[in-house]
Amino acid sequence: MKCAECGRELDRDECGLSYKLISRAATQLYCLDCLSRQFRISKDELLRLAEQFREAGCTLFL
Repeated sequence: MKCAECGRELDRDECGLSYKLISRAATQLYCLDCLSRQFRISKDELLRLAEQFREAGCTLFL
């Protein structure tokens, strides 16, 4: 799957973050760079969120 904004290939965490932060029904997913601009938070913060979701057992990050 590719980022809807820049076209870069997405990894599993980027897909999970898009679904978690935008909508589980999202049809357009975004890379870390584009998510960080959209939500005005750093890429490091997004990665910390992904880790927190993973530790909480969210199946989007397993």
